[in-house]
Amino acid sequence: MRLDELELVNICQHESLRWEFDRGLIGIFGPNGSGKSNSMNVACYGGLTNDYSRHQNGKPGMIRQQAGPDEQSQIRLKFSHDEHDFEIVRGLAHPVKHLMKREGQKDLTKANEIAAELEDVLGIKRRLIDDYVFVGQWELFAFLSANPSDRAKSFAHLCNTTHAELCWDLLGKQIAIDLPMAEAVVDNRDDLRQQVGEYKGRLRANKASLVEARKNLLKKTMVTAHEKTVRDYAVLTALEEELPGLEESEAMKLEAAKQTRKRFKEVEESHAELESAMEGKPVRRDEIIAELADLESKAARTKQKREQKEILQGLREKLDALGDEPDEVDEDLTPMTDRIRKIAGEQAGYLKLLEVEKTNVCPTCGTSGADLVSKITDAKHYLPKLREELEELEEKCCNITNAAHARRSWLSKNESFDQQIVTVQKVIAGIKNTGKVTKTQVTELAAERHAIEVEKEVLFDSDTALNALSNDFTVAKTRHVAAKESHEAKKQQLAGLNVTEQQNNIAITELAAHRTANNAVAGAKSAIAELESFIERKKEEIERTARLIAKRGKLKAWCDDLQDVRDEVLHRDKLPQIVHGNYLLDMEEEINETLTMFDSPFSVGATENVGFTAHFQNGTVMPAPGLSGGQKVMLAMAYRLTINSLFASQVGMMVLDEPTDGLDADNRRLAAEVFQRLGEVARARGHQVIVITHDEALERVFDQKFVLQRPI
Repeated sequence: MRLDELELVNICQHESLRWEFDRGLIGIFGPNGSGKSNSMNVACYGGLTNDYSRHQNGKPGMIRQQAGPDEQSQIRLKFSHDEHDFEIVRGLAHPVKHLMKREGQKDLTKANEIAAELEDVLGIKRRLIDDYVFVGQWELFAFLSANPSDRAKSFAHLCNTTHAELCWDLLGKQIAIDLPMAEAVVDNRDDLRQQVGEYKGRLRANKASLVEARKNLLKKTMVTAHEKTVRDYAVLTALEEELPGLEESEAMKLEAAKQTRKRFKEVEESHAELESAMEGKPVRRDEIIAELADLESKAARTKQKREQKEILQGLREKLDALGDEPDEVDEDLTPMTDRIRKIAGEQAGYLKLLEVEKTNVCPTCGTSGADLVSKITDAKHYLPKLREELEELEEKCCNITNAAHARRSWLSKNESFDQQIVTVQKVIAGIKNTGKVTKTQVTELAAERHAIEVEKEVLFDSDTALNALSNDFTVAKTRHVAAKESHEAKKQQLAGLNVTEQQNNIAITELAAHRTANNAVAGAKSAIAELESFIERKKEEIERTARLIAKRGKLKAWCDDLQDVRDEVLHRDKLPQIVHGNYLLDMEEEINETLTMFDSPFSVGATENVGFTAHFQNGTVMPAPGLSGGQKVMLAMAYRLTINSLFASQVGMMVLDEPTDGLDADNRRLAAEVFQRLGEVARARGHQVIVITHDEALERVFDQKFVLQRPI
């Protein structure tokens, strides 16, 4: 598998990122926080596997924080495998989607379908991708520091020998089930045969009891006849007890019908008398209603005329209260108003002169106060006279105005009262004269009308009672007829029953004996069926025991064979150990070949617990964890290339995150030489190794470089 293109839109720190990858050794550079690891070991890994757990906040945390609420967040991968091109798109937001495109194949849109297709295409399990393709920070040397048990489990998964251990465990469980069954088989056939003999004897006794019980059974026709006799006698007894009551009930219902008829006749006669008494009274009632209406109309007109006369009297009193008409004012106010305006002008002039006396300068012409002394003296002399004349003129004008207003008001009110008097007089003239209406007339007519209404209600109640009695008589008559018919029917039924008490007693006795015999037959049949079933079961058990005894030896031999396979083949010290040993030899050989290509000063030897020992050319031997940082990088790269070659040869891709982190300058230089040789190996094999780093010493060794800047 080769990664050809990676495109990120609003993923982690990246608003928009698109890289196209070549073969060989590829470097991704950038300062801390620039999104190097997030681009490959989180986003690229998540796009391939749909697993976003490598981000500390999971899938939601991978969506770029600055992305708008409606902006998409998407990972797009293009890769090739076996000369076929593939494209995977993962939408994390707007919209959330999964898409895998393949040449000549239908697009896949479900996450589980894409995962299954990738596993089928690549031919490796997800665990290899997690541990040996996308290698996280600090995980490059993890195999060196792991404890022996974890290394053994990991190696077993690589070698696919975990299935042998699973089979070993399952066989142990099966043997634990089968072996006790083989050893638990007991030969108890003699006891079973004895039980069968005993139950056969009981079966014969029950069959004899069945024959005897059947002898006491009645024939079906006899049972039917006896049952009819018992039923008929029960009916006869019930009828004999019921008939006196029916006869008494019939007589009571007949008497009730007669009494109801008698009462109906009495009420009918009374009703006829009431109807006769009411003849002509409805007409008189209507006449009284008309007379009362006429009296009410007359009384209303009389009241209206009296009220209008009272209104007329009130208007005349108001008219008299106005008094005599005020004299007309014919004096002209124009000369007075002109004189008032003239006096006001002169007064204003004199007041200005008095102001000059205070300031000693004329505000208009600038003349000094000394030149105006004579004028100021005149002003002081004439000003009081002008004020007095002005007050007299204003008072006279006010009196004339008030007199004119009072005359206009009197004329308006006088005219209004005259019009209202004329209107009321017309209303009075339009009211017809009525005769005198007395209270006695109204009272007598109302009393007569009330008496007629009372008689009408009595007649109505009588009619209702008559209808009710008619219905009661019909019901009583119907009940009497029904009681009579029931009585006659019961008498006829009793006459048709010809059964005696003795016949009934005989039938009851013989039926009881028949039921006892029938119960005995049923019990015998049930016991016979149970005994026959038990005998059959015991015979089957005898046959099954015989078969088990025949198979016991075979089952024991089968369990022994399974135990041999479990101990000699599937045990972890047998076949799995052989497989592990072969793979260890191959792995040791290929690691050393790779170390030679790296110009390594040491070779390694593999131990049974998948550990490594370093052997230097000068004879020094040490465990691999004791190597320097640069030497560990050399061994780790050789180890991981070997793992890919032996167990995932079809996946020619590896992503390393900060492999030189924590190394000093000397070890970094050694690591740079290792990566330079690694690039040669990758190019020669057609592999793709992507290294995430901020180590500038490695820049010269890469075939392709991508540089990220810290986001603002």
